[in-house]
Amino acid sequence: MITRLSMLFGLLLLGASQHAAMAAGDVYSVENVAVDQTAETAAAARDIALAGGQQRALRRLLERLTLAADHRRLPEVAKKAIAELVKGIEISEEKTSPKRYIATLSVTFKKERVRGLLRANGISFSETRAKPILLLPVFRAAGAVRLWQDPNPWRDAWSNVSIGSDAPVPFVVPAGELADVASISATQALAGDKRRLDVIADRYGVGDTLVAFAELDVDLATRAKRLQVSLRQQGPTGPNLIVESFSSAGQETEAALITRAVAGIAVGIQERWKEATLIRFDKERSLSARVPLSGLRDWIVVRKRLTDNSLVQRVDLTSLSVESARVVLHYWGDIERLAIALTQSNLRLEEDTNGFWTVIRFDGS
Repeated sequence: MITRLSMLFGLLLLGASQHAAMAAGDVYSVENVAVDQTAETAAAARDIALAGGQQRALRRLLERLTLAADHRRLPEVAKKAIAELVKGIEISEEKTSPKRYIATLSVTFKKERVRGLLRANGISFSETRAKPILLLPVFRAAGAVRLWQDPNPWRDAWSNVSIGSDAPVPFVVPAGELADVASISATQALAGDKRRLDVIADRYGVGDTLVAFAELDVDLATRAKRLQVSLRQQGPTGPNLIVESFSSAGQETEAALITRAVAGIAVGIQERWKEATLIRFDKERSLSARVPLSGLRDWIVVRKRLTDNSLVQRVDLTSLSVESARVVLHYWGDIERLAIALTQSNLRLEEDTNGFWTVIRFDGS
């Protein structure tokens, strides 16, 4: 039912924006792989660097696609065998000397080959990338609530956390410019002021905002520093709330506690997303759906979004008119995962009270 799917969406920290989701082919590209190699000659250094860079790129890709719990089971692929998985390489910032080679690589891998590698090793994976979320870090300490004002170590930690530009769930932390300050205050963010949240979301071109509120206090019984955190999402996917707590260990400083908490939360966001979008190749299913159209050009757009989606195996068109199309979607996994993946392609899957499905195109945030 629509309600059941909407509730699930809220719990999975879906990002929604007007930016197009990365296609499955782009998911298999790894950028900014730095190589620096010395050898007897520049040519030898180049060969070694390119081979090692491709190997590191493959490891990054496999870790990006899979759950952290499965990383220890990821296969080690010999450098010579990696060439069979590589679709293409782009080299930039290339520098050479008589015995040294420096460059930055972007490596694109063959989707079906990588899929086969993971499936052969019994490792589940996710190809669906979420849309960007705007994260607003609100911090309270000693009674003062801050978003843009300094000091805000909570905001500083989120600004410095490293998740990589190719993370499954990318998020944006506002720079705190005058326009940001004018868009929303700490109090308005905590209150979930939809109008102000929409203003700053529009400013950054996203649909969903995530208010990350942290309060620092001291446990009177143990004297340990304690960070209480709540993550409240607001946007087209609906509100949701996640609460977490972190306590200092030993002589851990306030700054170290905050940094650890941010890193843990960031990883948790990625892991929850991958868990929710894992491809289940053991479950091949199909459903019939109606696609409302504003014209035949609309169908071309919807069809491409469907066929490009990583969970959709095949799309069978059963009827077509200028007002609507009827399709049979053959997909991997369950209906909830399909609905999540389609949302990232700007397609909404809805079920009415009679059990009939509709695929609705949307292009705004």
